[in-house]
Amino acid sequence: MIEPAQWKVDKVNALTEELNESPVSAVISIKGLRNKEFQKIRSDIRGKVKIEVLRARLLRLALQKSNKKNIAGMTEHATGQIALITTSETPKTVYDMLVSKRTKAAARGGEIAEEDIIIEPKETSFPPGPMISVFQKAGIPAGIEKGKIVIKSEVTLVKKAK
Repeated sequence: MIEPAQWKVDKVNALTEELNESPVSAVISIKGLRNKEFQKIRSDIRGKVKIEVLRARLLRLALQKSNKKNIAGMTEHATGQIALITTSETPKTVYDMLVSKRTKAAARGGEIAEEDIIIEPKETSFPPGPMISVFQKAGIPAGIEKGKIVIKSEVTLVKKAK
């Protein structure tokens, strides 16, 4: 049997120790979070909360080795792109800190919609021209009124992922 790399063993041991000493620990998903946004969050909460991006396998091993009661149950959340938060703050304070840092961003290919994207009927700022065909190709009913492109009816452009 092949022995794991020493740095991995050391990392699991350090994580286990950190989990045991920290009053509050959380596993968060960072999937879809852009690096610039993540670095801003990290700098804003520095000193109050420690946040570390980890390999899921190493975190699962550390969670299983931890002697804290009920912490092994967090292993089911340790999948995909994750980070570990450890702090002495209350869970509510940590949650409020993270929620306050949320920002809306333009969608990228392959992302999953968290909510329906609905286009309301209204007048746009676009003059008549090639933009009307862009709207129509996207399935948005558009027409021209008073020298502007107008969206004629409400359209659910993207449905929320279940």
